[in-house]
Amino acid sequence: PARAAVIGLSLFAPAVIIGVLLVTGAKVTHERNLAVQQEQLATNALVQAERQTRRAETNALTARLNLYAADLYVAAQFVESGQVGPALTLLENHRPKPGEADLRSFEWHYLRAECENSQTRVMRLRKERINTLAFSPDGQWFAADDDGTVRLWDARTWEPAGRVPTLSAADRTVDASTQWLKLAGLNAKLAARGLNQVLTGEADALRANYASAEVTLVFSPDSQVLATGNRQHFLKFWDVDTRRMVGAIPEVDARVVFLPGTNLVIVGVGYDVLKAASGETRLYDWSTGRHLLTLPNAGGLLALSADGKTLATSGVFGPVRIWDTTTRKEKVSFNVPEANMKLLAISPDGKRVATSVHGRPEFQVWHTIDGRWIASGVGHSFPLTALAFSPDSTEIATASEDATLRLWKSASGRETARLAGHVQEVNALTYSPDGRSLAAAGKEGVIRVWDRAALQHEWPIGEILPPVIFSTDSRFLSAKDLRGRPVLWEVESPAFIRVCERTNLVPLCFSPSGDTLTFVSPPGLAQQWQLEVWDTATRTLRSTIPLEGSQQVDARFSISRDGRRLAGFVMRPGAVLLWETATGRLERRFIPSPNDVGDVVLSPLGQFIAVLPRGETISFWNADTGTRVASLKFNCPIPTCLAFTPDDRMFVIGGTDSLIRVADTATGALRATLAGQGYPPGGFSFTPDGRTLASFGSGTVKLWNMATGREVATLLRGRPVRGIAF
Repeated sequence: PARAAVIGLSLFAPAVIIGVLLVTGAKVTHERNLAVQQEQLATNALVQAERQTRRAETNALTARLNLYAADLYVAAQFVESGQVGPALTLLENHRPKPGEADLRSFEWHYLRAECENSQTRVMRLRKERINTLAFSPDGQWFAADDDGTVRLWDARTWEPAGRVPTLSAADRTVDASTQWLKLAGLNAKLAARGLNQVLTGEADALRANYASAEVTLVFSPDSQVLATGNRQHFLKFWDVDTRRMVGAIPEVDARVVFLPGTNLVIVGVGYDVLKAASGETRLYDWSTGRHLLTLPNAGGLLALSADGKTLATSGVFGPVRIWDTTTRKEKVSFNVPEANMKLLAISPDGKRVATSVHGRPEFQVWHTIDGRWIASGVGHSFPLTALAFSPDSTEIATASEDATLRLWKSASGRETARLAGHVQEVNALTYSPDGRSLAAAGKEGVIRVWDRAALQHEWPIGEILPPVIFSTDSRFLSAKDLRGRPVLWEVESPAFIRVCERTNLVPLCFSPSGDTLTFVSPPGLAQQWQLEVWDTATRTLRSTIPLEGSQQVDARFSISRDGRRLAGFVMRPGAVLLWETATGRLERRFIPSPNDVGDVVLSPLGQFIAVLPRGETISFWNADTGTRVASLKFNCPIPTCLAFTPDDRMFVIGGTDSLIRVADTATGALRATLAGQGYPPGGFSFTPDGRTLASFGSGTVKLWNMATGREVATLLRGRPVRGIAF
């Protein structure tokens, strides 16, 4: 039995051990599986959290993009209507915070610049409404009406230079007023008002410490005397150096101009368009206050040429009369189309007169020699409040109740610049004597001064023809003038250079350094097209590169952004050719269907060629392999233009239905449809970052945010546009 027990024990022990091992292994396996499951759950949770985080970030970015597009659209409307304050608020809301993606593109910077608009100085006065501004002819002083005094600045440094007069209310003493009465040498009518009334202030018209310039603020030609006047106070004349009154004329609500080299002034009195009062024009000696004569039937609205020889006058109902101040005789008179004359200005050279009728948003320009109509300036949305000629007589500035200023060519009435910045009606404007600055003020009591050289004027050559091409560093711009001659601009100047007198060159691209500009020229003796490389500094031809097999190429070319590849269309037999521009070697020939070709577009990276049809189907070709990638058909009328995004991934196409379609280049899938152009698009251009699309059609240029497909701004309305480029 003992032996049997030992044998049984020996058999049982291994079994127990094996059982323990099996149980332990199963437990370990279970724990391992559990750990793997927990790890998997944790990983899934992390992935899910990452996805949710990304989704939240995407949603937040999408919300920011939509808000950005919506705010930029509203800001553009504010800028166009001259409401700069609200526009700036919306724009500043989209300055990126630390760690945020910067969503801003061209449109933000453009609108921000429009708000600043080359303003060199902004000055706020205590008066709520500023009606008059003036530069002294010597360019030393700038003056503005400011609630019973005239504020002066040094116009060279824009440092405050005191007030006119220097007398305070406490300085209204017998000695001071007696001294003024003696200096003024007043006539009997003025002296009869009495010294007592001057001292008590009952007769504000004579107060020697009050210089309201609500109606009149004018420097004498020698800049030594300043004339002021309003609707209740006499015309007063102040010594600019001493700031004391040295003369007065017993006329209220009067306008005044100085005759150079004399003590004589021409005064327009009694004019009131609201009361239909035409008024009179009178001649005075300002130093004595003596009335010398009255011009017959002249009216009380007046303007004088810079040399003082030509005077223009008018009443409420006209006519405009032109006078020779030397003989004091009328030279010519003419009627304007409507009555209620409100504004009258004469060019410094005395050759043109500008007029505007009460309640109207436009002006007219007339010859002073014979009264012939020259041009009209139309563009403001509300009535004009002021107008003035530039010192060189070539430009007219207008101010309006729409809170904007506009600049116009005086010879043609063509608008050249629009100045926003004021938030309320603009009442006064004036040019500096050298023409470099333009100052304006209005209801909000703010004076804004612009540097004319920095304004967005039309360039000296006038209208240009496409294609318009920028150099890589944006230093140069090339296009063609109206005679078809190639021209080159230094953008910062902008001084244009005519490359040559030939009219058969089409600009294609600048070299990366900007030192050369490549043109394509039509077949000559060689009977094939060729590339011409010109030096931008010397305007000399460096080299010519014949394009292989280009004898029958139609004048439709498209070049890649780096300038290495050029595509062109051959009318017969209807082929698209692709060249290497460095050598002129023909890389490939593509044969679309016979009626397939309306235009050819090479993508910016040179990877794809789009063949714009005369029908509805657009074909895409791989430029490297020469194979057709896709044929896409959109439910739209005839396509009008096409452009690729800078990265070649998408393209936009415009049709005669005025819609802009955005599609994927690889698949042809429609991504978005942009509506709102209003007319069939005539062309497109993308910003280099691809964020903004510019389109034009029938004189309207619109900007679109590509991330949201929303319109963000309108740059031009009703102006002839032939091409656009960033």
